[in-house]
This record gives sequence, C-alpha cells and structure tokens, in this order.
Amino acid sequence: RPECVLCTPAGDLYVVQRGAGVTHLTPDGHQTTIGDTAEIDGKDWVPNGLDFAPDGGFLVANMGEGGGVWHLAMNGTVTPWLLEVDGEDLPKANFVFTDHLGRIWVTMSTRSVPITLAMTGLGQPERADGFICLIDDKGARIVADGLTFTNEARLDRAGDYLYVAETFGRRITRFRV
Repeated sequence: RPECVLCTPAGDLYVVQRGAGVTHLTPDGHQTTIGDTAEIDGKDWVPNGLDFAPDGGFLVANMGEGGGVWHLAMNGTVTPWLLEVDGEDLPKANFVFTDHLGRIWVTMSTRSVPITLAMTGLGQPERADGFICLIDDKGARIVADGLTFTNEARLDRAGDYLYVAETFGRRITRFRV
C-alpha cells in the first residue's frame, strides 16, 4: 500500500509502505526497505504521511492504533517524535510536512475508534472529529479542529493559506494562516 512519495534532486524516491516502513527506490531501480516493522509497542504501525527530518531521517505520520508522528532513522530505528498535543493523544496521524519557515504541520484524520466510524458514505452524517497540529517555536498545538477525515494539507506558494483535503467531507478546505 504505497502512500506518500518524496523525491530528491538526485532522483531517489522514498515511499511509505503499510507494515514495511519506507521503501527507497534509487534512479537505477534498486529498492531497499527502511524500518521494516508492522508494530511498535504491540500496536499497529501504519506509516502514511512522510517528510524528511533535519537529521537525514524521516518524520512519519502513523495511521495505526498507536497514532502520533514518529522519527525513522536511516538505520531503521523508529522512535516517538510527537505523541500528544494540547493534552490529547495524537490519534490516526495522516500526513506531516515542513513548510518554508521550518514549521511542521500534522493532520489527524479522526478521533474515532475504530477508524471505520469516520469513513462515512454519501448521504450519511459526517463525523467531523479530525484536526490539524502546528509545531513551531511556540511548541505543538491544535490550530484547526472539527474536520471530516483530515488528509493531506499544503500551503499556497506565498504561505498565506493552508489547504486541507477532507476525504469523507468530500471537499478541500482553506484556512488563512
């Protein structure tokens, strides 16, 4: 289940894989796996979103039951990076990215357990229990809440607006930063 894809100027690709960490594909087609694990502390580890960490490793959003954002070192070691914010455990972290100012944004799809409760069909009531965290020099905090299965988010080129895909809300929502 490949998900988020990162590319380097040299042509390397890094792709998250459910239960298999991150696959590194080189320009000549060679593949290696970094952090090949299916669980952490007895809980499913489901890598979903991915970004480069400043130390050369990765920040990985965990959609597994343990949630949170984890640091994956190039040697395969997985350690907690952010597991709670504003006194709340981070459930079902979907996506993580670093903006042009070095701030880190994390989307949480849902607080629902099991996750399938948030996967509503057309005509069903939305479960608006997803949120977005921002980590900057002020620390980690929730900056948007009440979203319907928060998925990928990105800033516009000027950094003035944050766009987020609300998968089961079937919309893109824009926030002024």
